[in-house]
Amino acid sequence: MASIIDYIKKYGNKSFEEEPLNEVDNALFSFLSYFNFDGIIDNSGRKVLLSDAIYQFFELHDPKVLRTHGIGLKDSYRLAKVLMEKKRYKDLPLYNYVYKTDEEVQFSSICIDLNDKLTYISIEGTDDEVVAWKEDFEMAYMFPVPAQKMCIDYLKNNVKFLSNKKYIIGGHSKGGNLALVGTMYLPFFKRMKVKSIWSFDGPGLNDEQINSKEYNRVKDKYHFYLPNYSIVGMMLNNRAEMNVVKASNVTIKSHSIYYWMTTDNKFTRGKLSPLSKAFDKMITKWIKANNKETIKAFIEDLFDIFDRCNIHDLCGLNARDIKQITTVARETKNISPESKERIKEFGKIVIDTFKEDAFALFKSKE
Repeated sequence: MASIIDYIKKYGNKSFEEEPLNEVDNALFSFLSYFNFDGIIDNSGRKVLLSDAIYQFFELHDPKVLRTHGIGLKDSYRLAKVLMEKKRYKDLPLYNYVYKTDEEVQFSSICIDLNDKLTYISIEGTDDEVVAWKEDFEMAYMFPVPAQKMCIDYLKNNVKFLSNKKYIIGGHSKGGNLALVGTMYLPFFKRMKVKSIWSFDGPGLNDEQINSKEYNRVKDKYHFYLPNYSIVGMMLNNRAEMNVVKASNVTIKSHSIYYWMTTDNKFTRGKLSPLSKAFDKMITKWIKANNKETIKAFIEDLFDIFDRCNIHDLCGLNARDIKQITTVARETKNISPESKERIKEFGKIVIDTFKEDAFALFKSKE
């Protein structure tokens, strides 16, 4: 059992002819869309080699500022510094980069040519922006959310029916959901050009979409991976086979693929943790028991409390943050009793599991 960095070091100097594209490569490409390539790559079709693009990124950005970014972004930087030196990845052309964020939406995507006949379209997941995390939760009562609309449009513009190419659509976190939804709503002939869809710990679909003809016509192309300490990937419905990956981090930081373990050229399989199972049971029961208006009110209350607690990076949550959130929720008069109860319930699940897993980790190192 090894880390994803070990995988890159072992296979990074092998071409895709020598070592065919695999699930770990797909996860790595899904992480490339986290980079802010403004001023380096545009949406004109002009291509920039991966190594050059990443080198320019680090030349343009102050390392001190980069260190303040959320865990997901910092992990993508750590992975990219290794990728850019390896023959397998460094000369891949990147192009048609887009990024947009405002009070309503966060969306980013980039095209990566793996060879003359295969292009990977990477869809960014949730970054540091709180609006990005809020969109994940809004999927419980809204369809399509703004980022889903943008992804549908991006894929329509970038999947070329008249070319000889096939396409892989992939994303991490919210990007995995966007990859699925974007492909679901492609016109028929463009949809046929999509070889596979990859979601790495991405939210599922609501009841209406999971039962739709749009989902049924792409479900055989859909691959779903999540760590054994998944939270985001347990949201909503995922009927695809769950490929549970063993993570080296025993907290919700395992959302980042940086902590996913590998065995040779595959991810090491694991089992869902008590945290993931408890969260899945709680959120599924709650969504089924409430209407869209109640769900919307809770999500607005929850993110109002995040703002009061000055919490902007949900990947970096720890037990102390959860205690702070539940304390603020208990003392806040402006939120409903139902929202208070749900926040306290979620906080108890996370805190209890942090304690159990910290103890298990301590015992394993004795």
